[in-house]
Amino acid sequence: QRRTSLVEYDRAALRRSLPLVQKFADMEGLQAHGRSAQIRFSR
Repeated sequence: QRRTSLVEYDRAALRRSLPLVQKFADMEGLQAHGRSAQIRFSR
């Protein structure tokens, strides 16, 4: 059985977490997810 989690960040939380989100995405081979977080922050 597969599990799905949803996480919601406000802008300040994303600013603090963005470097870790991008690093984790890179480690997992999910570069598009890291870019998605960066794009969402830059809006």
